[in-house]
Amino acid sequence: MKCRVSGCSSDDFTFPFVIKACSSSRALGIGREIHCVVLRTGYDKNLVIQTALVDFYAKNGDMEAARVLIDRIPQPDLVSWNALIAGYSLNGLHQEAFETFRRALETGLEPNVSTLASVIPVCTRLGLFHIGKSLHGFIVKSGYMCDLFLAPTLISMYTGDFDLSTARKLFDSVVEKNVTVWNALISAYTQSKKFFEAFEMFRGMVRAQLKLDLVTFVSIIPSCEGYSCIDYGESLHACAVKHGLENQLSVSTAFLSMYAKFGNLDSAKFLFDQVPIRNLLSYNAMISGCVSNGLWDASLAVFREMKIEGFNPDAVSLISVISACSKLDVILLGKSVHAFSLRNGLHSNIDVSNALLMFYSDCDQLSYSFKLFHRMPLRNAVSWNTLISGCIHSGKTEEATILLEQMQKEGAELDMVTLISIIPCFSESENLKQGMAIHGYAVKTGYASDVSLANALITMYCNCGNLSDGRLLFEVMYERNLVSWNSLITGCRYHNLQNEVLVLFREMRREGQSPNHVSLLNLLPVCRTEVQGKSIHAFAIRTGFVQETPLLTSLIFIVHGNVELGEKISEMLFEIDPENSGSYVTLHNIYASAGKWEDANRVRSEMEQKRLKKMPGFSLVGDGQFS
Repeated sequence: MKCRVSGCSSDDFTFPFVIKACSSSRALGIGREIHCVVLRTGYDKNLVIQTALVDFYAKNGDMEAARVLIDRIPQPDLVSWNALIAGYSLNGLHQEAFETFRRALETGLEPNVSTLASVIPVCTRLGLFHIGKSLHGFIVKSGYMCDLFLAPTLISMYTGDFDLSTARKLFDSVVEKNVTVWNALISAYTQSKKFFEAFEMFRGMVRAQLKLDLVTFVSIIPSCEGYSCIDYGESLHACAVKHGLENQLSVSTAFLSMYAKFGNLDSAKFLFDQVPIRNLLSYNAMISGCVSNGLWDASLAVFREMKIEGFNPDAVSLISVISACSKLDVILLGKSVHAFSLRNGLHSNIDVSNALLMFYSDCDQLSYSFKLFHRMPLRNAVSWNTLISGCIHSGKTEEATILLEQMQKEGAELDMVTLISIIPCFSESENLKQGMAIHGYAVKTGYASDVSLANALITMYCNCGNLSDGRLLFEVMYERNLVSWNSLITGCRYHNLQNEVLVLFREMRREGQSPNHVSLLNLLPVCRTEVQGKSIHAFAIRTGFVQETPLLTSLIFIVHGNVELGEKISEMLFEIDPENSGSYVTLHNIYASAGKWEDANRVRSEMEQKRLKKMPGFSLVGDGQFS
């Protein structure tokens, strides 16, 4: 036949090269035209051409076309199966890749290096580590261990199975290590939060004078965050500049994310502005960085810019923006994001749905949270926990307990967050049995040893009037923190056991635990003299807790007989929170107790004016006239 474009002859040798070129350039339209030419000219029965077409469609994401082509081949060879397996793996269809591998084995074919390089990562992502280890045995038996393509995939597999020692042994067994092998182990240590070991590997790589590539930096940069030291990150940045990789988009985005997580938004913004061609990942990193640093408005501004530039937000973008909407309490914008997720099919992403659940709960739109929850096709523990927490935050404890029952009926697993969230529902004596049932479940599942959960249980027992069990739980704790002490001390104060409060406070101090403003708030009501109150005031000043409004208010009640001191504390209250009506009330009471009625009336008048200012339709004009 003659090629219509150039007039040159095409045969079974020409087509595979042309189809491969289309695969490399992602020229889907041209590739389909060539497929039509192949069908018209009768070359569609040629196995090499068929395999090239399978590879072409797989690399362009059309897995349905690739699978149909394989099914039409009477006897696909290993190269054909490899193309389909690699395509499924490349497009994230891991289960389909594994099933295709099984079909290939059933035909009697034996996997080669290309097959194994595609299948082992699939086993890692599906958690089929026992099969991955069997394939490792096959690799050793077949003499493929010397192949440098397989070592990185095996290292990653053992990392996924939390077997870093075997991953390190594999690395050490490779005689001639290339950059890919080094990168695999650096990434393994970073993923496993072994940051020191990751940097040791990086230093070893530098000492070996290997040429660092962009994967090296993308693998090591997240370890800087684990060190909580920006100096390491800045050194890596200088190293990337030295190797000419600082303008690589993936590297610059990784550094941008690193600076943002360290709170250095100026450096992050500088890198973001320097990127010549931004992608969705760089925008997401900047939006997420703004959100993590509390710059909610800035995150929305970057999001708007991303939309103007023509990028379609993905699940990561939406989760960050939903969080910003929640913090800013902008309900209409949050609902707009929800509508966008529905139009673009992102509502099926469970992380997006959970973020929306949190948004509606935080913005006191609990009815929307319930509607969304019941429409979710898939829920996880985070979904249940978010709704339960939202109910408790809104004071709907009965609904929270009903949700807990539904959660158990549907077979969802109660985790640590579930238990800590639900325990505050059981704060009355009639709820004690339910609280004890939660305690029993925690013991059964091994969660009872968690300090935060134990603290919540101590509070629950004290609130339900069972101080003895609260004290017993406190005594048997393997580890205690300040909250543990405060929980028991609060319980004793709540039940007017003043001596117990003092005894526990002394024990806490003897064990080297420094009190906070909650501890002092519990201690103030048991003070019998003004001197004791002044001692607590002095301690609060030394430790900086004097800035806490509830503590200052309590101090005023202790020293209310001392007008001068009461005035000073009230002035501090006004400085901290000028709009707090409690500041006026306490100062008014001080003057009234001392018989200073003129001052008391003045404070009362000021308080009334503050209150009227806040009322809609009123404003102070001129000499105190209302309009």
